[in-house]
Amino acid sequence: MDTPVAERIAALRAAAPLVHCITNDVTSHRVADALVALGALPVMASAPEEVEVVARSADALLLNCGTPSAARWDAMRAAAAVASQRGIPVVVDPVGAGASSSRTERARGLVSASGAIVRGNAPEVAALAGVDAVGRIRGVTAVGVPADALPGLARSAAAALATTVLISGPVSVASDGSRSRSLPAVPPRYPAVGLGDVLGALVAAVACVETDRLEAAWSARELMDRAVDAAGTIARGPGSFWPALIDALGTHR
Repeated sequence: MDTPVAERIAALRAAAPLVHCITNDVTSHRVADALVALGALPVMASAPEEVEVVARSADALLLNCGTPSAARWDAMRAAAAVASQRGIPVVVDPVGAGASSSRTERARGLVSASGAIVRGNAPEVAALAGVDAVGRIRGVTAVGVPADALPGLARSAAAALATTVLISGPVSVASDGSRSRSLPAVPPRYPAVGLGDVLGALVAAVACVETDRLEAAWSARELMDRAVDAAGTIARGPGSFWPALIDALGTHR
């Protein structure tokens, strides 16, 4: 692993940051396991009556829009307000943005209220930023995404949202509107649900020890790519892939 990334991971393990996750019910346990493997402390509190209290003691906040409800939107807005007041890192994963106007508008509100880093796929990020569509959404999966369109999308979305954007796709791209990073993605060897959700959590964790938001997002992406590649060489199929991924995250130095 590159020295700057290794140094950030070492700092993360030493700091053991508390990451408050209001995340996707489908993958919440995978997100929690990934954070623990890195040495972070996840708290998966999503009840509206307690999120403000939890957010006051957290070091970072992850807001994942994958399984929304009226109560969860209320919880995410309340936690985002506290996080913004405290100046802790916030990551918004706009899962399904573009699939419905309601989800898109509410996710956009979370970003504008907190200045969050955005981690999503190309159609989600384009819909969130209100820029020209790149690819399309089927359920919560991006299809038909041209790799050569992603760097421009990242720059325009970052400028429109006034934040740092990390886009997952055939090419991984990060931009804060003026600086950009881009590399071919490392595809998993086996089909898996939740890799993006875990990546969003890693961004939140790394941002606790790296104040440059672009570098935090990019370091998390590199860590995730390395772990996916390592897990693919060990796993025998989809069922053994996830334990191998957690092992890979836990043993990276």
